[in-house]
Amino acid sequence: MKGRIIFLGDLNLHLRGETAVLLRNGFLDCWVELKGEDVGYTWDPQVNGMINMVLPFDNRRMRLDRIAVSNGSDLKAESISIFANQKLEGSWYLYPSDHFGLEATFSIRPLPFTKPIYQHDLDRMENDTTTGFRTIRTISLMRLGLVTLISLGLFLLLI
Repeated sequence: MKGRIIFLGDLNLHLRGETAVLLRNGFLDCWVELKGEDVGYTWDPQVNGMINMVLPFDNRRMRLDRIAVSNGSDLKAESISIFANQKLEGSWYLYPSDHFGLEATFSIRPLPFTKPIYQHDLDRMENDTTTGFRTIRTISLMRLGLVTLISLGLFLLLI
């Protein structure tokens, strides 16, 4: 891919293996480039209590947010980190968002560099279909059970 392109945001890449989509389309995932196998969760209901207030029983920990740079451009990610992952002052559960943010710094290389992408890396990434813990099916069944219990409780109160 030619040109200086930074592709970033909430990409909703739920599965770890979806990182290969970026590579196949000419982008390097800055988190993977700099942090390797570090999970870098930007969606983490174990830390961010706001998520379970809106989506009960969702314990999936994921890196939904990404910063990617075009492979072959003269941009090089120098650092990347997560921010907005602390509770707001004076709150016991409120965070700035349900997602944590990402920030990165870049340098400009003298000459464009293309990192080789190896098939075994793509195969390893694509075969990783995990999202964290519970599946969507399990989460949905647990939510249905909760609604059923609440409805039954309300029914028993009314009779």
